[in-house]
Amino acid sequence: MSTTILIAYRPGTNEIFDACIESIHRHTKYDDIQIRVLYDENLRLDFAPIDGIQVESYPVPEHYLGSFIHGFLLDQAIAKGIDGDYMLTLDSDAFP
Repeated sequence: MSTTILIAYRPGTNEIFDACIESIHRHTKYDDIQIRVLYDENLRLDFAPIDGIQVESYPVPEHYLGSFIHGFLLDQAIAKGIDGDYMLTLDSDAFP
């Protein structure tokens, strides 16, 4: 059984993002999950690459604002395809 985790990333949320990734590593078997970080290609990615985490950029249309950006990014990633039996979505600026 495997899980895909989609994280819609918002620039400036590095500390929360780092805590999220650390928590995922602490509470899961890393070989059972695929982590995909999604971000707006119009914005600068402000975190260093992390081994084993796939980063995907999508061009977000200008008329998408606020939380609508997260939804757009998730729609794009899901349309690309999901590998795994389960899917979990997270927003980097909404700490669980």
